[in-house]
Amino acid sequence: PGYPDIQYTLTTDKRGFRNKTDLEQYDVVILGDSFAEGSRVTDQDAWPVLLAGKTEQTVYNLGMSAGHPGTYLETLKQFGRQLFPKTVICLLYEGNDFRNENYRKKNSIGENVHNYFKRSPVRRAIEQFLIRCFAARPAESPARNVENTAAPVETTAGNLDAVAWLPVAVPQGPNGKYYTFKVKSLLEHFVTQQAFLETSGANKSFAALRSINGLCRQKGIRLIIAYAPDKSHLLLPLITEIVPPELVRAFMELKQGEIPSAETLYETLLPRLEARESAVREFCRAESIEFVGLTQPLRKAIAEGTQTYFTYDQHWTPLGHKIVADAISQHLATPPAP
Repeated sequence: PGYPDIQYTLTTDKRGFRNKTDLEQYDVVILGDSFAEGSRVTDQDAWPVLLAGKTEQTVYNLGMSAGHPGTYLETLKQFGRQLFPKTVICLLYEGNDFRNENYRKKNSIGENVHNYFKRSPVRRAIEQFLIRCFAARPAESPARNVENTAAPVETTAGNLDAVAWLPVAVPQGPNGKYYTFKVKSLLEHFVTQQAFLETSGANKSFAALRSINGLCRQKGIRLIIAYAPDKSHLLLPLITEIVPPELVRAFMELKQGEIPSAETLYETLLPRLEARESAVREFCRAESIEFVGLTQPLRKAIAEGTQTYFTYDQHWTPLGHKIVADAISQHLATPPAP
């Protein structure tokens, strides 16, 4: 069992964005994807709403699920500028904002069928059937020992050690909170900063951010880029003493063949976790854009036993939204550098 089910209300305004107010002008405008929109939490728990309460400023949320920097630019052009904000906060989610496919035209019949299938209840039913039939179960007990979460599990369904260590509890012990992340997420961190900068997705995203910066400068708007890490970025440094590198290597091999040996895996992988965030920070410095990183406050909260991400979903819990609102409000309170 993961994070318990919660009920939530999602209110949209006349423009289709997640807002409960309708003003002619706002102090702060938010750009971003589902992490800005507030996926999986109720209206009053989304961090833009919490930010408005903390700063006593009017905040308009232009976040829209499945967006990326290219759509953030168009959203600012079509909606944001007309609200005459003093500040624009652009939230970047490293899990998908820089992917090459964001900028590829998706109008073929095959891709449409694939997208429909990804969201289909038929696929969900098939996944649940496979889980019931083939999921790993400890031979000695149906319940996992919380104190020994990462130990290889003897299973009745074959050798599934590559996934049996997930979900993983952080911190270890009875107060641990459980997290999972996907192989694809971890493998996307397995690239150097230079390799990341050479991708078309990164280049087009940085071009869009540069245009957003230009629009804000023309209007005298303060631009802040907030960087949101994915779960694997946060969790891996916290579980190296818990999960043997052999298991992480087997997990990565489910999708990719050329992986370093277990003896050198962590020393290769851990420094690369910061590659994308470092690249964005350096870009912001070069373009004179304010940058606020959310990695450290979120990782600190996880290490202390606060569940900031859902167990089986990539998004923030209500407590995760609170931590993000705190970090961004603290930055907002600091006058921008000349």
